[in-house]
Amino acid sequence: MRMSDAANLADKILKGNNRNKTPYQNVRENIRSVFNSDFPNLSYKSKIQIRLALIDGYYSTNMSKRLFGIEEIADKIVKEGNNKHLKKAFKSFIEKDNKKIKNIFNKKYGLQKDGKNSPKRAISLISKYAYYLTEYQFPIYDRLVKENIWRIIKHDTENCEAIKVRKKNITRQMLESGFLNYFKYMKFINEKSKIKDFNKLDKLGWLFGQIKEARYIAVLNSNKYTEFMKYWKKHQRPSERININLVIHRIFKNKRIKNNFAKKYTKELVDFIDYVFIITPPKRKKQKNNLV
Repeated sequence: MRMSDAANLADKILKGNNRNKTPYQNVRENIRSVFNSDFPNLSYKSKIQIRLALIDGYYSTNMSKRLFGIEEIADKIVKEGNNKHLKKAFKSFIEKDNKKIKNIFNKKYGLQKDGKNSPKRAISLISKYAYYLTEYQFPIYDRLVKENIWRIIKHDTENCEAIKVRKKNITRQMLESGFLNYFKYMKFINEKSKIKDFNKLDKLGWLFGQIKEARYIAVLNSNKYTEFMKYWKKHQRPSERININLVIHRIFKNKRIKNNFAKKYTKELVDFIDYVFIITPPKRKKQKNNLV
C-alpha cells in the first residue's frame, strides 16, 4: 500500500461515521468547537488558556503538572498578536521560518514545585494549538509520528526514493534531532509522499503507532471496545499472555475469523491492521532472567 493510500485509510478510520464516531473524532470536534466559540465575556488570554488546558487534558501533554505553565504560554501567544495574525505566523513558520514562532517553541515554560524554572519546553502542546488554530494545516509534534513515520516511508517502495534527503533514507534519529528539523522533515515528507495534507499525515503516523502498541480504544467506542476485549481474549493462548496483537496476528490467518472481525469492526480497520503488521510484525517480549 502506498503511503498516500494508507493516509486516506487512516483518515477514514479515525473519522468513523455519523452513527458511530470514534473517540478520536469526538475529541477533535470538542476541541474544534472551543476554538470556534466566541466567548464574548472572556479576554483573549483567557480564551487561549481554555484552549490550551483542553488540549493538554485530552492529549496528556502534562503541562498542567507545571505551575503557571499554561498561563505563561498564553502570555507568550498574546504578545504575538490576535488569532488571524497568529494563524498566518504559524503557517509562515512551516513554509519559510518565522523567528517569533520559533521563539514561542524554544521558550521553557512553568515552574517546578520547588519554585525553580522548568527545564522543559512545550513543543508538543504548542504544535497542537497551532494545528487547531490553522484548521489542521500545521504538523503535530508527536512521539508516535516520530517513532513510526520513517518505517512507513521505507515500506512505500513506489515513493521512498523521492522521500530521501540527499539520497539517504529519513531515519528516526533525523526526526528526533530537534524540533526545527522535525518540522522541516515533516513538510518535506508531506510534499514528497504526495499526501499534501498535514492532517492526514499526522493521522497516518499516529494511528500506525496506536495499532502497533495495541491501543484500539482510539478507534472503538466504549461498547465496541468492551466487545473487542472479550473477542480477543476468547482466542488467546496461554503463551500469548496479554499481547493483543499477537492474538490478532495469529487469528487473522483464519479467513472466516478475519471476515467476522471485519464485519464487527469494519474492513478498513482490518486492512490497516494488516498494513501495520506487514511493516512491524508483532513479537513476543523476551522473558527476563530472574536468576540471582
